[in-house]
Amino acid sequence: AAEDAAALNLNMCSALAHVVADTMRTLTVMGCALLVAFCGYDAEHTDAMGSLLVCCIVLAIAAYISFEATAELHAHRRRARAEAGGALQLARSEAMPRIVEEC
Repeated sequence: AAEDAAALNLNMCSALAHVVADTMRTLTVMGCALLVAFCGYDAEHTDAMGSLLVCCIVLAIAAYISFEATAELHAHRRRARAEAGGALQLARSEAMPRIVEEC
């Protein structure tokens, strides 16, 4: 259940990142258009700077999601190893009495 919740959180975070990226691009295009129309800025340079700003924000969000996904994978591996170790320990403890009885 905890694994499902973590996967859902990562999926929701990824979907939110997508929405934020789309919103940021829309806002920067509108802002650039206003700067070009009313302040006389160069259209190509303004658009390029807006694109770089959005790319930096998207990169930061993607880095965060990657970090969280990697942390979740490591936690999953630790849980799987602990469960496998516990099963192995249980199998050894169940086999030990049989070995002692046979001797």
